Amino acid sequence: MRAVVTHLTGGKKGQRETFTEQQISIGRAPGNVLMFAPSDTRASSRHAQIKLDGSAYFLIDIGSTNGTFVNGQRITQPVRLRSGDIIEFGTGGPSLRFEIESSAPLQSSKAQVSAPPPTIVGSPSPPVVQNAPKPPLPGSSFPPEPPPSSLAAAPVSAPRSSSIPGEPSPKEFGRNTVQLMINAAVNAAVSKTSTSFKIMIALLVVAVIGASAVALYLGIFAASSREVDFPAIAARNQRAVVLIYHEYDLIDQNGEVVRLDAREGSGFVISGSGYIVTNHHVISPWKFDEEIKKAGLSGRTRRIRIIFADRSKQDDIPAGVVATSKRGMDVAILKIEPFSGMPVISEIDEDISNVRQGDPVAVIGFPLGSRLLQMTRDQKVTTTLTRGVVSKVVGAEAFQIDASANRGNSGGPVFNRRGQVIGILTAGLGEEGFQGINFVTPIKYATELFDK
Repeated sequence: MRAVVTHLTGGKKGQRETFTEQQISIGRAPGNVLMFAPSDTRASSRHAQIKLDGSAYFLIDIGSTNGTFVNGQRITQPVRLRSGDIIEFGTGGPSLRFEIESSAPLQSSKAQVSAPPPTIVGSPSPPVVQNAPKPPLPGSSFPPEPPPSSLAAAPVSAPRSSSIPGEPSPKEFGRNTVQLMINAAVNAAVSKTSTSFKIMIALLVVAVIGASAVALYLGIFAASSREVDFPAIAARNQRAVVLIYHEYDLIDQNGEVVRLDAREGSGFVISGSGYIVTNHHVISPWKFDEEIKKAGLSGRTRRIRIIFADRSKQDDIPAGVVATSKRGMDVAILKIEPFSGMPVISEIDEDISNVRQGDPVAVIGFPLGSRLLQMTRDQKVTTTLTRGVVSKVVGAEAFQIDASANRGNSGGPVFNRRGQVIGILTAGLGEEGFQGINFVTPIKYATELFDK
């Protein structure tokens, strides 16, 4: 087994390295197995370690100054690495893509299995505490390396396949099983004395089993009909999801500007009049960020720009805030000038009673904001869809899901199996060590605000 890394950013950008060591020390100092360039000052001299434990690689931060991030989320404990994981050493520091290669000969194609999904770790608990981003470059609405946005969230396992190649389908399995039961009952009856009583009992058993077969078949058919068409949900809605860039001043108690700051998040167009739903903390972070509040700072928006999915960064357009939620909710409504052909979310469901534990959900948004687009070298702003289930309904004001999300997903839509928006992705608890716990604000709080 070998660990293979491809440097995405930093002084060794574009280089590919292979490691067979059981323990890979990482940092800028000479002597590290994986050594960064001296110019990569965001990485510590001795930053982290990757250890091979059995058949799994684990990443450990060893007290670095600027932290270690896996797929945009800071790690605080050993994390198992998967092929495709993006590791960043310090915010804005060198980053690399991690892969696992087997040293054993490849098996036949029938025995091959796909690699597990990338690991996602960590997310802040609400109110969301965010890292201060780098100021944008002059003359650019979206900076070349913008800051992390509002939300970080936790991992969700890759969904299991509904069928296994070479195995009978659920319908075939149920039908075959029932047929075997019928045959066994008949054979048991005729193998004994052929009295009319025993024949009658056998026929009764066959009738009961036949009725059970019908119920089993119909149940399996109903279950299969409930499968979610995630590609259709994306096709109908993803173009109406927008990337939001918010630039603002932080002001001290004397009214002096302390620094220029910025945030990114997601949003979605809810009407043909140009109204966009997002989170309040995306456009008023100073009201939610505990570090900013402890410093006694307030904020003032300079500008808000949005880019529609599948558009280039040069297609950004201005937006204004028209309403924000009260009563501790985290919702805001933005407004843009409508244009011909403007995409709009296809449908919503405001009834929180329709949200049930175990229901499948899809999240569409911009995890990591523009940073992910840079890593993937996208020329256009493209969305990411993740899927999961409703883990818990937390009263009428929130529900919990396990779909994967990251900073930048804040304000994005959450869809039910029918492709209806049922909520706004708001926060998670990944950075507290509780993975797979993300919170959604029901969409009814946005429509109530919109109606006002």
